[in-house]
Amino acid sequence: MKKSILVSLAFGASLLTGLGTVSTTANASTWHKGIPSALSGTYTFHRHHSVRGNDWVEFHKSSWTMIPNGTKASVTKNAKWSHINKSYRIKGTIYAYGRKFNSDTVIYKSGNKLKIADYSQYKHHGFKGNHDIWYKGRS
Repeated sequence: MKKSILVSLAFGASLLTGLGTVSTTANASTWHKGIPSALSGTYTFHRHHSVRGNDWVEFHKSSWTMIPNGTKASVTKNAKWSHINKSYRIKGTIYAYGRKFNSDTVIYKSGNKLKIADYSQYKHHGFKGNHDIWYKGRS
């Protein structure tokens, strides 16, 4: 009987001690410099009914490049990223056609596929609306 009371007291004390400890969690709104390493590489967007052919996007350590087939490439520099659910939100400055634009993009990666959408579109519709699906590799 004394043994079960001692075990119960020890268990209760360990629970109280566990409740008193402080746990630290990562801040989901933390912004990181560069591009997430999980996205590194080249991805292709297949245009099935287009004369233009395929487009490519290349992710580097601190920038990413969009290479539309038949037009000039645009480069997003000064990139920073954060997590949104299971997606990445990437902000940066696009340099294209001799001008600078602000970029705010959400990218979801599943296996070898990416879904890319503008943040304002993602905020209203998620990935249910119009978004592009990109495949790993260049073809």
